[in-house]
Amino acid sequence: MATEIDMKLNTAETGSSCIADIVKVAFCTWLSSNQRKPVDTSSVISVLDVASEQLQKRKITHLPIWEITKPSTFANVYSKARDNKFFKIMDKKNYLAFMRDGQLYLKFLKSKPVFQANNMIAEVQSPDKQLSANTTIKEAVLKVLSDESRPMTADEIYDKIIKRGLYTFGAQNPVNVVRTTIEYACDNSGYSTKDAVPLFHYEKNSDGKRVYSLLATAQREQDASAEEILTPHWHSMTIWNYKVEREFQEWLENEKYTQKTADIYSRATAQIFRNYAVLAQNAIETSNVELEAVRKYIELLNKDSNFVEANVARHNQFTAALSALERFYSTRIEIVDGKQEKQIKNRSETISVFSSPLNNIVDFEEGKAGIREILEAHFQTLYGYSNISILWNAAQDTLSLFLNDNAINTADELWRFVYRSFFTEYVMSYPHIWKTQPNYPQSYVGVIINLARQLGGTVNREQIDDYFARIKQGSPINATIIRQGLLMFYASKHFILTEMVDLTNERCATITKSLHRLFECEKVSYIVLRDITSEWFSTLPTIKGGLCWTALLLQEALRLRPNIGYRVVFSGLDGQALDTLGAAIVPKESDITCFADVVHRYCHDREILGKKMATEELRTLLRDAGMLEGNELIYNIHKALRDYRFAFTDENRMVKILER
Repeated sequence: MATEIDMKLNTAETGSSCIADIVKVAFCTWLSSNQRKPVDTSSVISVLDVASEQLQKRKITHLPIWEITKPSTFANVYSKARDNKFFKIMDKKNYLAFMRDGQLYLKFLKSKPVFQANNMIAEVQSPDKQLSANTTIKEAVLKVLSDESRPMTADEIYDKIIKRGLYTFGAQNPVNVVRTTIEYACDNSGYSTKDAVPLFHYEKNSDGKRVYSLLATAQREQDASAEEILTPHWHSMTIWNYKVEREFQEWLENEKYTQKTADIYSRATAQIFRNYAVLAQNAIETSNVELEAVRKYIELLNKDSNFVEANVARHNQFTAALSALERFYSTRIEIVDGKQEKQIKNRSETISVFSSPLNNIVDFEEGKAGIREILEAHFQTLYGYSNISILWNAAQDTLSLFLNDNAINTADELWRFVYRSFFTEYVMSYPHIWKTQPNYPQSYVGVIINLARQLGGTVNREQIDDYFARIKQGSPINATIIRQGLLMFYASKHFILTEMVDLTNERCATITKSLHRLFECEKVSYIVLRDITSEWFSTLPTIKGGLCWTALLLQEALRLRPNIGYRVVFSGLDGQALDTLGAAIVPKESDITCFADVVHRYCHDREILGKKMATEELRTLLRDAGMLEGNELIYNIHKALRDYRFAFTDENRMVKILER
């Protein structure tokens, strides 16, 4: 039920500061009349004032809390604040206070308070209520300039955006924000870093002020006969803008990339186009179609030393995102219609399979039949899989005349033909081709998942490398294989499908109970993984295919399902193989947090605290206890035990184990 609060306002239009004051007063009134227990109103207001500054400072919101009057919007801000670790750690007192009093403010907003101003009842609403949550400043500027159809100053554009409710600004100087956004996308601005695709053009009016117009409008004004002349193809070509970015994001999600990976790739690609806009324009100007431009852009980037360094610093994240972008464009095949055909002819270019209709292909049916025969052979020997690399190699041997007659000179051009010829018959996601729709990710990890299924649920490194050599692709590293949690280590250099282990909540609860009984039986603070017997492993949930549990598989289960309540303690050294077995298992809440804690507890139990010994002697003791294997840490155990309780001397050849 709405709470009605009558308030007299001087004007029908209120500024943001006025709105804030109105909301504060209304909130205070609500607190006084709607709370069962007395509330210190001034204290609550103070808490929300402080929190408002913190949230804006940490960019959780661009608006003061008092200007957020839509319950769903505030709920979203509240959730982000709750999950912000820096706010929680650096300002714990105000964080806890906001978590408490923010709930009161949310209840207030949900009560739908109504205000009376100038004898008109108006529900309190944030300016952004009229606004689409997806609208950007650039889109708002485009809308204004398109509708006005005249050159406008930044101030005029800003006024129109506010008047029409196209965007809500949280900056102190919103006109500068509008001006900067336009300048970044201006074809003739002086900015060193600009958007890859210019949208605006500026000129100076009689007052010496810059006035902005849409780039297409400016060009038409410069050449009245432009409508009768076909624009060169690269002028109208776009390989990255807000529309493409959204389509790319949707494509990533449809291709079964995780939401996190899709977001990272989309943001990384946008950053690349912002930072290397000149290279993008060079690629566009020397290309005929979008896919060609993207590939040239990637080629230019890989030759740029600054990009190479930035990519290495981001652990090859940029190249991974660009690879996905290339696959995205390879699937955006547009059928050539009449208008496009006319433009192609006017360019007087040689028409090849890369841009021509399929009815122009010489011996089309024979060529298609030959491609199908090759693919079917691949599907039989490669478990329903093929790709453009091995298809290209085979086609060069058996269909050389067909390729030559149709000017198909590269694997990319063959992909174009295959995609357009078989898109209703096979499943394709560059460079992959499947006979039927796969029920796993359409990626190299998905290819490994399919291989493991064919081999009974597990696959080792040698089998993976051999298979990828057959399909002419580079074999993924271990980190890539296990990253998505669809495959787990079963043993060293050996993987198992996570679906085989089936880590449901019920099965994880069984693992928890088995570990709990083991610790109770042994009456110890830690369990060495290599000491666990096969009899105990038989108490764990059964694995499909009759496979047995291993210590490394248990370690992987604890990694993927922290809710089991136990964790593995490792040596903590960087560079160790991902399939290295940890030293011990401890309960999640145990005070044993690192390798040094485990070793010191072991030395205490062995009654060797205070003893001085050779470093290798200590390592041998740990190896015999099962915490290490073979020559593990033979040269750097002093790094793994970098703790005040282990006093290394004589160039780390001797160590004294201190009591505390």
